[in-house]
Amino acid sequence: MLRQLRWKSLLAIIVIVGVAAAALAVPDYRIPGIGARGSQDILGLRLGLDLAGGTQLIYQAGVEGEVPTAEQMQGLVSTITRRIDRLGVAEPSIQQLGEDRLLIQLPGVEDTQQAKDLIGQTAQLEIVERICDNASCTAFEDRPSGLTGGDMARAFPSQDQTTNRPVLSFELNRDAAQQFAVMTQRIFSTNITDSPDQLAFVLDGEVLVSAVVNSPILAGVGIIQGTFTAEEVRQLAIQVESGRLPVDIEELSSSVVAGSLGAQSLDESKNAGGWGQHLEL
Repeated sequence: MLRQLRWKSLLAIIVIVGVAAAALAVPDYRIPGIGARGSQDILGLRLGLDLAGGTQLIYQAGVEGEVPTAEQMQGLVSTITRRIDRLGVAEPSIQQLGEDRLLIQLPGVEDTQQAKDLIGQTAQLEIVERICDNASCTAFEDRPSGLTGGDMARAFPSQDQTTNRPVLSFELNRDAAQQFAVMTQRIFSTNITDSPDQLAFVLDGEVLVSAVVNSPILAGVGIIQGTFTAEEVRQLAIQVESGRLPVDIEELSSSVVAGSLGAQSLDESKNAGGWGQHLEL
């Protein structure tokens, strides 16, 4: 009995050592669904940057020379994520380093300049009129109003005083309030038709939110309501704020990781894993 227990202990140690060796050889793989990134490959593992190769970028962020708030950094990450999606990168990794730096890893992307050009743009928020193009309003023509994030004083999550449902509250600067009033009066007038127009906030060319106008907004203070959850409103406010007060980013470093390094690491991983499986049997 004692001898059998010793053998079980020895086997457990051998298996643990085998798994640890694989982890050391491939420090960047991820189990699917748990921080996964990279492309799908052998044994159901996703290959990270050191295996698949690609581009790594480090940026420092600032707002008018000051360290961004946590919410501003969150908005920046959201904006960059949307931009990276346009590249079609499988499982990119965006990590915040400290208070004001971002580490961005793009597996499979070797055109560093293309990634820089896309990521390095300043977020642009526009307030647009969405003109209904057909009777069922399944298509719209977006018309710029000339109002931008620079015309907004703030955007923040709040609650509707009547329904207590989460809403997005926003305020425009005094100089922009009159132009906004004229625009919302015109949009409101289309509500009597079967194809009402809408007001929309557009960030980086993508519609964040659009809605019909239930009443003209004459004083530059309004809300956007819908079937939002509190978290959805919070995220929406962060995104609008990221366009209202854009976060500037400065590139600190960039590098391209060759895929050959990944192939070598993968071979070492397979060898170490093979020893562990063999000894367990």
